[in-house]
Amino acid sequence: MKKRFFLITTGTIGGLGAVLAVTPPQFGGAGGLAATDQGSTPAPKKSTAPSATATAQPSATKSSNPKPSQSAPATNNQSTPTPDTTPTPTPTPKPQNAGVKTVIGDPFEADEGRRSWGTVRVKVTFTDGAITSITGIQSPTSRGQMAFNQLDPYIEAQKINTATIKSKNANALPYVSGASYTCIAYWDSLKTAIEKAGF
Repeated sequence: MKKRFFLITTGTIGGLGAVLAVTPPQFGGAGGLAATDQGSTPAPKKSTAPSATATAQPSATKSSNPKPSQSAPATNNQSTPTPDTTPTPTPTPKPQNAGVKTVIGDPFEADEGRRSWGTVRVKVTFTDGAITSITGIQSPTSRGQMAFNQLDPYIEAQKINTATIKSKNANALPYVSGASYTCIAYWDSLKTAIEKAGF
């Protein structure tokens, strides 16, 4: 009987040892350390749940004062000069060879055909293209001076201009009765003076 008890006891202890060898007991509560074969602490597993200590990031919200997406180009303090749009007055063109000129016309015969009343010529002063002074000369002196006394002031008063004198024949221009041939020679001489002056 002792032998049988010994065998049962030995078998039970051996079976218990075999069970303990396969699954070693864990001591302590949930907070205790679990023994491993190497005696080291097992590496913690990576958690997929968010950490309780993680700082919450603020959600992106629209600002009530949005910034412009593109800043305006920088401007300097210098103002751009405005072009002057005031029209420049066009100067009145002066006649060719403007200024003061004194010219003596060519001599012309106051010829009646049967009789010559002498040679007539004029001395003319032009100012900016206009006749401002004229003197008729006749040689030998005759009653032609009566014509000069009327024609010289008439022309100086600019009752007739150079364009009109150039465009008409001498015998179609004004004359003084009683000295018509002298007047024609006077106008012919004046025409050459205008031409010499370049008008």
